[in-house]
Amino acid sequence: MKRNLVILLLTMLCGAGLTYFLDYAHNKPSVASLSQESVHVKSEPVPDFPFETLEGTEASIDDLRGKIVVLNFWASWCAPCVKEFPLLLKTALTHKDEVVLLALSSDHDKGAMTRFLDKMRSAHPEAMKAQNVMIAVDENSAITQDIFQTFRLPETIIIDGKGIMREKLIGADWNYEDIKKIITMIGDNS
Repeated sequence: MKRNLVILLLTMLCGAGLTYFLDYAHNKPSVASLSQESVHVKSEPVPDFPFETLEGTEASIDDLRGKIVVLNFWASWCAPCVKEFPLLLKTALTHKDEVVLLALSSDHDKGAMTRFLDKMRSAHPEAMKAQNVMIAVDENSAITQDIFQTFRLPETIIIDGKGIMREKLIGADWNYEDIKKIITMIGDNS
């Protein structure tokens, strides 16, 4: 009985290790490989879509032309989204003149979203008040799923000043230096 249990446990551990190795270790993009090819982004115009910020400001993605837009799809129940949100705020704060952060929440529980954003306001008050940080709720996932076919969160799309999709970061497996390089590259090519 004990022997069977040990064999079962070892088999499960080996399977988990193999899954990690095959799915994560070989597919993780390095900083050097973050490019349009590695994340399969076509350089195509982003379709215009309207949104309303939590403050009640109505806007559209076309209103943000001339700036690099960091379009982030997130939710408060998504642990990787929570992890990367401060990095997105740092990006917006550090690049105030050239970047707009548009964070579209897929939260259905407005209370959970509000609690999360209150924590962010406490931890990052300057960034959360910045004019270039826009937070909106994507009602019924009309933008997230219908326009961008994003079904797994988080996902971040970097849009250049001409409204062209340039990079896509899937998951929260990036750091500030990664996104800084992308912004610099886009800024240099504009």
